[in-house]
Amino acid sequence: MARRELDEATPHAQLFLDRLRRAHLSLAGVAALAGGGLLAALPLVALALPALDDDAWLGVPWPVLLLLTPYPLLVALAWLYVRRADALDEAFLALVAEDEEPEPGPPDAPGSRR
Repeated sequence: MARRELDEATPHAQLFLDRLRRAHLSLAGVAALAGGGLLAALPLVALALPALDDDAWLGVPWPVLLLLTPYPLLVALAWLYVRRADALDEAFLALVAEDEEPEPGPPDAPGSRR
């Protein structure tokens, strides 16, 4: 029923698509805020800890290390975003496929009822 409504573009189908779009947009907003917050925090950390300018770790100055730290965190954030977006899509597809009835096959097909 839901797939037919999506194909026919009924108002009920539009509601399904609007909810999916809203879920994706809110996920994108959360990811953008998390990534932006992470990048915005870097100058604040540098300003809050001026003593880091004089120190080094394995010959690399701390400000340089501070600039490199967000990349693995951004990769992890992107990975989480993709996983959650895929889960939203799979949930939507399951909702659409939930109402479908299997097409009848030949009587001797596996899984058919006699």
